[in-house]
Amino acid sequence: MGGDYKSKVISLMDKGVKLVPVTIHEIPIMHPIYIKDKITDLKSENLPDGWVNFYRSDDWSSTAYFYLDKPVNELPSLQKVTIRTYKSEND
Repeated sequence: MGGDYKSKVISLMDKGVKLVPVTIHEIPIMHPIYIKDKITDLKSENLPDGWVNFYRSDDWSSTAYFYLDKPVNELPSLQKVTIRTYKSEND
């Protein structure tokens, strides 16, 4: 999730940032604007100004869990961060 004021979100969308607006918070009301398979046009005069929450396509994370049968294992140590992040997308 991400969020910013409506004018900033419109600016991001105009620059081609892929995001999906889901709510506009016009204190004290939270307006749901998400419609499945449709991007809401934030420039519509029918929508209030306020804080816009949106789904992001660039924010991914994952977690993997596994359980050991004893408190000691023979797994190798993690590699140094410089090795694990070599040639990452952000370089």
